[in-house]
Amino acid sequence: MGCTVVSSELAKIYRKQHYRFIGRNSVLKKCYHLHKALTQQRPCYKQTFYHTITTHRCMQLSPTLQCSQACLFCWRTMPGDEGFPKKLEKEIPDEPSEILNNAVIEQRKILDGYNPVCHPKVIPQMYEEARNPRHVAISLVGEPTLYRRLSDLIMECKRRGWTSYLVSNGTNPHLLEAIEEPTQLYISFVAPDKKTHQKLCRPNVPKAWDRVQKSLNLFSSFSCPTVVRMTLVEGHNMHSVSNYAQLLDTANPDYIECKAYMHVGGSMQRLSRENMPSMKSIREFAEAIANQTGYSVTNEDTVSRVVLLSQS
Repeated sequence: MGCTVVSSELAKIYRKQHYRFIGRNSVLKKCYHLHKALTQQRPCYKQTFYHTITTHRCMQLSPTLQCSQACLFCWRTMPGDEGFPKKLEKEIPDEPSEILNNAVIEQRKILDGYNPVCHPKVIPQMYEEARNPRHVAISLVGEPTLYRRLSDLIMECKRRGWTSYLVSNGTNPHLLEAIEEPTQLYISFVAPDKKTHQKLCRPNVPKAWDRVQKSLNLFSSFSCPTVVRMTLVEGHNMHSVSNYAQLLDTANPDYIECKAYMHVGGSMQRLSRENMPSMKSIREFAEAIANQTGYSVTNEDTVSRVVLLSQS
């Protein structure tokens, strides 16, 4: 979509991985759960957990390709991976309205393959609804808080009557302090201590661990629902439950998601299949967190290997 400012080599890599450019640096990609919702009427676990989205009307996008970390478990291909440039070119921020307008255009192109005329498993009403999205997951590739017009993007979603779900790695607390509130805010919290965080997340900004702690401490200032997402990697960060519990107690989020690392995409270059926890391991870890924090296990999704903890 339009002209990108990234190198033609990099743009080729993204397009090969089915990303669609919706601006010079913004991308959209079809979500696995969109496919399942349309063809099997099986919603995303976020719809089941929070009841605030309709899966087939959700778009998954990113307003920037930049990131402040290079997490081992990230399924995105990233700088340093084989065939990928070690450093991205400087970005020119896209206009929020341009991002959303182009996102709808590209989402509809994706949905052409789900036309009930050609795809008998798709319910016509769901297909028509999907062509008019109402939810935006700002979580795909890169760290969205590095897009300096993020507040404007969230406000543009609100102006259109759309919901926005922001997922951040927490390394830009200064932006979160002043941001327009999304419908729901997620912070990825994947380490019980600084050493684990450095090894697993490989941050490229100074004092990253301190920044994440500050972001978690900001949760109490938000009126929207807050979620700590814990991506769990066998052999790397499923230890020191008491440390996690202490930090979670300070953050006091509305929800905690204990989710298994999935051995897919670019992460296959960095981790092995043995690093992917079983659903049994995720349940046991979630129960241990619940026992030390006072949260309750309230839901789970075995397909995505995720357990939800909620405040009692």
